[in-house]
Amino acid sequence: MNTLIVTLLIYRYKSLKNLSSSSSNSGFTLLEMLITVIILGILAAFAFPSYVATIDKFKYGDAKIQMSCMAKELRIFRLENGYYPKDVYPNIVPVSQQGTPATKCFYLQSSGKVPFNSSYDYEARPTTVNGKSYCAIYVVFSGKDTVKNTTTYYTNAYKETNQFFQYQDDLIMSIDMSEQSLCM
Repeated sequence: MNTLIVTLLIYRYKSLKNLSSSSSNSGFTLLEMLITVIILGILAAFAFPSYVATIDKFKYGDAKIQMSCMAKELRIFRLENGYYPKDVYPNIVPVSQQGTPATKCFYLQSSGKVPFNSSYDYEARPTTVNGKSYCAIYVVFSGKDTVKNTTTYYTNAYKETNQFFQYQDDLIMSIDMSEQSLCM
């Protein structure tokens, strides 16, 4: 029995030795290369959407950081001046009655550092909740499509301050819900 095993091992060793010496100059065939390229293409087709989604998630995270900076500066502006700046159009920096900028974070738009090359819009809107008049202060990020979507959802957004809300691809940060007199 042991002799049979030793004989098989010797035979196997010689056959492997012959294979390795005869195929030392061989390379990949065209078919093997084609199959490899097809497999890599299929793997890339599955991985690319996940990659794009991850990049978008990071860009929305950057927008949240920038909007938090704006909120902080707007609150400081209110403490220093006693009111919030008046509502402005998108890509316009809100200013005080003396014409000084309310926040430096809005200048990010001119530097090209806004995610998706989109825009921010500062809003100071009068609203009524339970029969009382308020001033709703919030910032809207126009999102990936760079278009500010409908404003009907915003009435729900500013019921809670310091919160982020998403409507379609817009990102809304509620900053304050204060007395009507604090709106300029």
